[in-house]
Amino acid sequence: MSVDHGTRTLRTDGFMVRSCACCATLFAPETWVCRDCDGDLDWVPATGLGTVVSWTRLDPAASGGGDQALAPLTIAIVELDEGPWIYASIESCGGEPRGARVVFEREPLVGRFPVFTLS
Repeated sequence: MSVDHGTRTLRTDGFMVRSCACCATLFAPETWVCRDCDGDLDWVPATGLGTVVSWTRLDPAASGGGDQALAPLTIAIVELDEGPWIYASIESCGGEPRGARVVFEREPLVGRFPVFTLS
């Protein structure tokens, strides 16, 4: 599936969440057992759409201790339209993203959060 955002279309078919096989409760991808009924979880597709609940911006150059070549990074808690909250990296985010709508853009680099962009 793709979502049209005016001048660009972003893929959202690659984002998956976990669903309990017993009670169908949805969970973030890093959850392994249902907290409601201890049921096993399966992978199910999600829209990849959500809203920023909270965020912080990491700026290695401003801290004085990091690599001056690294760009600032916005890390957020995103409430997916399906319900679960996840950690995400928000690209191209220069302003206040709290309450902003976001869309999944791509899988993370190894050991990083999935990448979302403002929609």
